[in-house]
Amino acid sequence: MLTDILPLMLRLVLPMALGLLSRQLRLLPENGAEVLRIFVVRICMPFLVFQNLFSARVDSLPQFFPAAAAFVLLSLLYALTGAWVARLFFNGVKERNAYFIAVFMGNYGFLGWGVMHSFYGPDAFTRSVFFSMIFWPTFLLAGFFFLLRMNHRSSGSSASMGRMILVNATAPLAGAVLGVVANLGGLSLPEPLAELVHSFAAMSIPLILFTVGLGLTLNMKTGHWKTIAMAAVHRLLFGFLLGWIVWRLVAFFLPVDGLTGRVILMEAVMPTAAMSPFFTLYFDSDRELVDGVIAVTTLLSMVTLVLWYSVVEWIV
Repeated sequence: MLTDILPLMLRLVLPMALGLLSRQLRLLPENGAEVLRIFVVRICMPFLVFQNLFSARVDSLPQFFPAAAAFVLLSLLYALTGAWVARLFFNGVKERNAYFIAVFMGNYGFLGWGVMHSFYGPDAFTRSVFFSMIFWPTFLLAGFFFLLRMNHRSSGSSASMGRMILVNATAPLAGAVLGVVANLGGLSLPEPLAELVHSFAAMSIPLILFTVGLGLTLNMKTGHWKTIAMAAVHRLLFGFLLGWIVWRLVAFFLPVDGLTGRVILMEAVMPTAAMSPFFTLYFDSDRELVDGVIAVTTLLSMVTLVLWYSVVEWIV
């Protein structure tokens, strides 16, 4: 089993290690990670999503509904458990908000896509696209709702939420819609356009992983370690239980094939999302703590993902 998993993990670790090394050697500007992330999300990802759904088997398209339902349910379970633990163990507002933010937002659509593509191939990537297609609307609506309740505030900036949804979700969603329409319509692309799509799509997964490594910061305060450890256990270990509950509940009401089941379980144990600090702009939070959870959970996930991969292959 180890000999089978090792090449898969190297596909993940090497681009991330290169990104981390680039950060340590200051090969890119300070805002390099953010600029590259924007480039990947708004330029490369739409091509990758389009190419994948354009060439996807038609019989896989109905899996959109159980995958999307699983994402919404998993997000709600993470929000509920994150808010409960934050209120139970932390008295300070900054630390409580930071814990919730770090636990609530998983790296489903960025690192998760890279993991699914590397571990299970293009068909699993299709399911992971279905799973995280409504990433921004779900995270913004649920995240603001729970944080407002936790901070005893009545309203947020709906205009800001709308802008964030449009800016971050429009391009990938457009690529998904066009890909499905072209697939179902039996369309073919002219050779130059097909080469353009393939070129940008091919660089997406390596750039996603490189950007994850580039965005890691290893400078953490000693006093944060207990909270970081709790958040890591919540996301990387307890998250599997949440994923299993979601998988079984969704499968009770909707047809979930084996590959979608694997994607749900593996996505459930993704580390904290790199864009989690977004919420710290709107709520009083410890930004360094959130950054620490991102770094530690991402690094530890290179081990936990191997373990969960073995478990998933055994139970699905």
